[in-house]
Amino acid sequence: MSFIAAAAAIGSEPKIKSGDSLLDLYPNALGGFSLRKLRSDYSGYVIRLRRVNIASPEEVNVSFDSNDEVSMESAVTWVPGTGTATHATTLGEFVFAAGYANPDSMPAPQRTAIHTWYDQSENGYDFIQTAPAYQPAFNAPGVFYILNGKPSINFDGTNDELLETSVFGLGNTSTDVVHYSVQQFEDDRWVLARGGHNGDYYLQGHSLSTALPYGSSPGTSPPNFIFKNGTIMVSPNSQDVYNAFSNIAPTPAGQTLLTFTGIDFAGWNPVSFPLGYELWGYDGVLTKGKIQELILYNAPNHPIQGDIETSINDFYSIYP
Repeated sequence: MSFIAAAAAIGSEPKIKSGDSLLDLYPNALGGFSLRKLRSDYSGYVIRLRRVNIASPEEVNVSFDSNDEVSMESAVTWVPGTGTATHATTLGEFVFAAGYANPDSMPAPQRTAIHTWYDQSENGYDFIQTAPAYQPAFNAPGVFYILNGKPSINFDGTNDELLETSVFGLGNTSTDVVHYSVQQFEDDRWVLARGGHNGDYYLQGHSLSTALPYGSSPGTSPPNFIFKNGTIMVSPNSQDVYNAFSNIAPTPAGQTLLTFTGIDFAGWNPVSFPLGYELWGYDGVLTKGKIQELILYNAPNHPIQGDIETSINDFYSIYP
């Protein structure tokens, strides 16, 4: 039975109701990363930001606002040992956004970069980047990088990547992982992740002669499938993938929901260099674009793939 047919056959799965969070309805995720709250009893921070200012490199942890999302109204908490203690109480004040006070006397609206993207599952597999040069951006001067009306994390395609050093506890084991992500790609080839020197999974755009929807190592076992906005791509070639996901394609793609099934972490070595799971990074090929959400599940969630895609789309309104 196909994943789509299996999803259709499940009639007793919970449906979205007002106030339900995705990881409440569909628990047991390997990792859950978003700029909205994914689990109702999650009480941690969303992201840790560094102010991109040599004179004032303060870092803050950012909380959800009253709508359980990240906004300029999100409370911020200074991280001791980084710069000088900020007087800002909200993200709007921290970046000196239009209409907000400037308690730290910044000379102009500020940029920020991502130090940590916190895991909202119960596993604590946070994405971290301690090297300032490799941290993706979160705020342009005083504003967000907006994608379909919501904030996003912006990767420059040059050297930005985030790391999870244990490969979600599955490094070097044979697994069958399902990847759900909401993003916009801004180039013709997209590395989704790399693990050590022995594993990767990626999409290839139109500039390459062969479409390999899965990394050459560890290969295509178990079988993998790509879905765009809840619909499977049947034997896509490189031009199909490019047209579906890139915002520089002949008909530019906007915000998309990408589901990637059958990811095998065999050969992903969490102790080799580079360490662990590199989000959107692979040495000389790094991904350019914006991402808002990434959720990973193990194989038992395949039967409810369609329900998870619907839940994600209910929040982002990506497709009809």
